[in-house]
Amino acid sequence: MEPSLRERLTLQVIARAMLPLAQEREELEGSLLSFVEGAWGSLDPAAYQACWAIDALCEYLQAVTEGQIKKLLVNFPPRCGKTLVTSVCFPAWTWARNERTYLSGPQVRFLSPPIAQSLVPEILGQAVQNHVGPEHQDAV
Repeated sequence: MEPSLRERLTLQVIARAMLPLAQEREELEGSLLSFVEGAWGSLDPAAYQACWAIDALCEYLQAVTEGQIKKLLVNFPPRCGKTLVTSVCFPAWTWARNERTYLSGPQVRFLSPPIAQSLVPEILGQAVQNHVGPEHQDAV
C-alpha cells in the first residue's frame, strides 16, 4: 500500500529537519577536535579557546582511533585541558562513533590511570554545576 500524499509530505518534512542533525553528527564523528569544541560548553564553564596544543592532542588521539598510531605518550603542562580531552572527550567520542572496529565504537575499553586527587573535586564540581540544577547541587 502506497503512502498518501500527506504521509509522504510529512516524511519529507521530517527528513529535511533531520538533515542538519545528520550533517552535524557526521562532522562530530569525523573529527575529535570538532567533538571537543562542540562538547566543551557542557563540560567546562569557561569558553573553549582554540590552541595548538589541544589541536595537536586531538589530531594524535584521532590517529590512534584510526589505527595510524599504535602507542602514544602525552606530556602536557598543567591546566591545558589534557584531562578533559583524554579522559572525558576522547572516550565519549570513540564510543559514540558509528564506525565499529576494534578501535572505534561502544565495545572499546579504556585503561585510565588515576588522576591527581586534587583534580577530582574540580572536575566533578564542574560537571555537577553544568548538569545539576542549583536546588540539587548541595545534595550531591
